[in-house]
Amino acid sequence: MPEFTLPDFSVIVWVWDREDFEELKFEILAASSEPPFQNNKYQGMVDFHFGFENFSDALLPFRGPMVCATEYLGGIETQRWI
Repeated sequence: MPEFTLPDFSVIVWVWDREDFEELKFEILAASSEPPFQNNKYQGMVDFHFGFENFSDALLPFRGPMVCATEYLGGIETQRWI
């Protein structure tokens, strides 16, 4: 089994698990051509982790006032609000 490595750029989308969650989940999953590589639910929040090879691809599907792209290069994490 191949070892999982983090993508160079990650976009993590957090949403509240509320009445309209299924609708929001559909919109989030439809925004990316790839499925999330990780998905968690914790204390009423659900997150979706999407991976991209370059920053421009990370920008395209999820632009908005509360979106942050995380970059992992050489084991160092940097974040950019997009």
